[in-house]
Amino acid sequence: MAVDAQGFIGLGTDFQRSTDGGTTWATLGKALEITPPARKAKKVEGSYLQQADASERCHPGMIDEGEVKIKLYFTATSYNTVNGLVGVQNSNLYRILFSDPVGGGGNHSNVKFGDGSYIAELSPATPMNDNVTAEVTMQCSQAPTFTAAS
Repeated sequence: MAVDAQGFIGLGTDFQRSTDGGTTWATLGKALEITPPARKAKKVEGSYLQQADASERCHPGMIDEGEVKIKLYFTATSYNTVNGLVGVQNSNLYRILFSDPVGGGGNHSNVKFGDGSYIAELSPATPMNDNVTAEVTMQCSQAPTFTAAS
């Protein structure tokens, strides 16, 4: 398998949502940082009293799809939009649109989050001598998919 040694910078990466099943996408705000989710398999204990050794036995359980964290510039528009979505689990779809052109064709890759994902938290921060920001935490409920953007 060939390995693409060229990386890309985060400039131009965006956090978006779709309310029409993924036909059109709208940016939720001016993102400063986006941290994609870390998937983690739950550990299910399998040790028992009569086993021959003292080794802990376990096997993988269900997968926690993780959370996406997005740090946005605080604006009234983006705050009000995201604030209205906190705790709402509906037909919205979400994606991170990366800035890397796929195959040099000008398309960009993205990570889409499945149905049932929702915004779990919105936390504004007001430092004395810096931009006011808000951190958005989105809970993922299905495995993210990495594809070329449409």
